Amino acid sequence: MKGLLSSILLICFIAPAFAEENAVPSFTDQDLERYRYPSERTNPADQTSPKKTEIRGSPHLGQEERQNLRRYEVPYEASEGTVKRIVLPVTFNNSVTAQMLLDTGATGTLISGKLAEKLGIFKKDEGKLLTFVSGVGGTVMVIRAIIDRVKIGEAEDNFIPTVISDSIPEGFDGLIGMDFMANFTTKIDTRKHIVTFEELPHQSTMPDGHDEIWWKETFHEFASTRADWKKTKDKIYDLYSFQDASHLVQVSQKGKRTTTVTVGELRTYVDSQYEEAHKLLMKLDSYAIDHAVPMEWRDY
Repeated sequence: MKGLLSSILLICFIAPAFAEENAVPSFTDQDLERYRYPSERTNPADQTSPKKTEIRGSPHLGQEERQNLRRYEVPYEASEGTVKRIVLPVTFNNSVTAQMLLDTGATGTLISGKLAEKLGIFKKDEGKLLTFVSGVGGTVMVIRAIIDRVKIGEAEDNFIPTVISDSIPEGFDGLIGMDFMANFTTKIDTRKHIVTFEELPHQSTMPDGHDEIWWKETFHEFASTRADWKKTKDKIYDLYSFQDASHLVQVSQKGKRTTTVTVGELRTYVDSQYEEAHKLLMKLDSYAIDHAVPMEWRDY
């Protein structure tokens, strides 16, 4: 990850410098700032709450139907100190197992650059989109990608949009949020130190376990990101022609230092990022087609 980031450091400021307000692709996931300060997430009420916590309730089911649903129990190690953390071994793409923080307050999945390297994400030609997350500490560069399979014990989910960042505290390799847990009734037993994932009943209105809102929001995010990079690319091409490739330009990001790049680097950067955004959207579309997602849910 560090090698990748260092190679693009000089040009990572380009998009904010040339895009119109709100035109630069960004992934507004508030989890980034939250998990950087885990102690701030601890609620004093947690220490006196019931020892068994149900994160999501399943629909009303008959006894026979409930018995047919699979339940997966996954032990976890008790954390030390005042911060109540649940760290579990999670297997990605059936190949790499890492220690991940289970965060019921996070909407999405986030992994470290080191874990992404182990998974070979940076070597695959499947869409690795550089984008920015704004928070209390300023703007942080991250990478947006898709993980094909996530498994906790025997509980499994597929096609997980993921953020890659090195701004993760020591002790775990990332976090698992509600995008995974929403597919199960999730119970946490803090006495036995066990997390239980119970399958939700199959519903024809939830292709691959995702509801209409998930599909529409994911398509909207990916399509908007591609459109924003297209606008940025068009603006750069309007400002500078191919003949200007060797010319030097100064670019900067608000609140950051100014740096100098060539027009050629500028054009190459916006070209590559538009292509990465397009790859992610096409991968999502292909996945949706394979799972018979209605056309009106994947409008872009």
